Amino acid sequence: MTPVPACRHLDHRRLALRTDAAALALAALGGLVACSGDPEPRPSSNGLEVVLDGCRINRASVPAGAHTVRVVGSGRATVTDPQGAVVLTAPGGEEEPADLSLSRGTYDVTCEPEGGRLGEAQLKVS
Repeated sequence: MTPVPACRHLDHRRLALRTDAAALALAALGGLVACSGDPEPRPSSNGLEVVLDGCRINRASVPAGAHTVRVVGSGRATVTDPQGAVVLTAPGGEEEPADLSLSRGTYDVTCEPEGGRLGEAQLKVS
């Protein structure tokens, strides 16, 4: 028969270290998960960007209001409002961003890259 210890002592220091290590691992995991799905930038802090090559916009939708629009690449971009009126024609390159006030609706963006293919995209404004 094997003798049974009279009293089993827990090593509280080891338990505390394990708890701290587990908390640290959970915090690190939480930080990685938070970075994997970055939230959409606020329009007041980041403007719209239209990339002429492939006619891509950095966001599919924005709230109504004032926005800045930067065109990336050589050529120009044209923004048309839901009624078909041209509200912006902006050159690409190192130009300053253009200011644009958008109301609700779906806007068409036409990209004309230099030496490239004409492209189109849509921007929803809610």
